[in-house]
Amino acid sequence: MGNDSVFKNFKKDFKDNLYKDYKGKYHNPDMIIIKGKCHFLFEHSSTGDRKVHIGELLQSYVYSIINECNTFFILLLDNRSKNGPSKEYETERLKYYMDYLINFPKDTNYYFNFRVEYFSDYSSPEKINKLITKIQSEYSDICNMQT
Repeated sequence: MGNDSVFKNFKKDFKDNLYKDYKGKYHNPDMIIIKGKCHFLFEHSSTGDRKVHIGELLQSYVYSIINECNTFFILLLDNRSKNGPSKEYETERLKYYMDYLINFPKDTNYYFNFRVEYFSDYSSPEKINKLITKIQSEYSDICNMQT
């Protein structure tokens, strides 16, 4: 079983916080976890396709506007491709596009941010949960730690 399948199997471990009924018009993230006032959208990238990452970032941003929610997009790079991007490079590159999105006029008060991580660092449901808890702690004023 490839890492993408392994990652998608994590859903069963988050059933209490999983947004399983979401059906986007063009976008269905690999996994959406809702904790407190924050939605965590996960995409697993097995290929490292940089163009796809930009699309996923934009789709996640649109998700936050449509669903009127604080959203954290988390891209998990598999890092198996010979020419795949590094976590640092992809963070810098996506930040470049994020800066334009944030300045784009929108009629919302919701927060949006993203993070790029290596899948190998978060290769179990327990590690994913620790990442969510870490983000909630860093942004406690936004996420309202109460669940």
